Amino acid sequence: MDILMLSLLFSNLVHSFGSLLNIKWIIDGYSDVGAFCTFQGVINQVGPVAVAINTIAIALWTFIAIWFWHRVNEHRHHRMWYGVLCIWLIVFAVTGVPDLIYRKDRRYWRPTPLWCTIDKDYEIIRLLGKYLWFWIAFLSFIVYIPLALMARGNLTRTRTGFKIHRRRDDNHDRPEFMMIFPMIAYPLSNAILIIPLSIVRWIQLTGSRPIRTRDSIAVATVFDLNGLVNALLLIYFRPNLFQGGEPNDVGGGGGGIGMQSVCTQDESSSVPEMGPG
Repeated sequence: MDILMLSLLFSNLVHSFGSLLNIKWIIDGYSDVGAFCTFQGVINQVGPVAVAINTIAIALWTFIAIWFWHRVNEHRHHRMWYGVLCIWLIVFAVTGVPDLIYRKDRRYWRPTPLWCTIDKDYEIIRLLGKYLWFWIAFLSFIVYIPLALMARGNLTRTRTGFKIHRRRDDNHDRPEFMMIFPMIAYPLSNAILIIPLSIVRWIQLTGSRPIRTRDSIAVATVFDLNGLVNALLLIYFRPNLFQGGEPNDVGGGGGGIGMQSVCTQDESSSVPEMGPG
């Protein structure tokens, strides 16, 4: 999971760099089309989309690695490298193909006017190539619900599938449920930060009322906090990541939870029951 977290943090870095480029427009007092505008537009497209796709990948990998841990345990680190490669291939395909098609159109990258992004004349590309991934990432925390039930003791895997039941008495004092928060912290924080931007975008699409400049700046600033929040969560939950510590099998998005701690199995399962770890 560490390589996925590093990929997410790199995505946050690209995203933040695109916002830092606004310094030029602040100094100049206006924004205009040109090479710099195109450069910022590309960065503003690649960074947020990469953050969203990495968030989705972390959610899916956490679910797969915990739910099917006995199948993916072998060679999982190599698969993560392949997964990260696929993530960035998807990012560049989603953001790069439209750019190659419309590169010669000077209206494709334009000021909004506060910063440069895809022009409103290409609304479908903006929605499908950017905001769609935001909203999928917003919903990605749903896959953590069965994992939370597993950790709490309400859901156990069996040889034929899974079984839902009341929490067992011997699970009352187990710490796994308290460990679930690191697993959902990354997608949950992403979901919270994307809500204001989504509301503003919906208002713009419906044309119900004009959006004030200060509102656009406010929601963009909240959304840009994604990288800071991810870094703080990583420092809190994985302080040994950059100190030579042993990586966890699954960090729940870097949350520091091993697979054994949440894979409580039914006694009839083909996989032996694991302790709290």
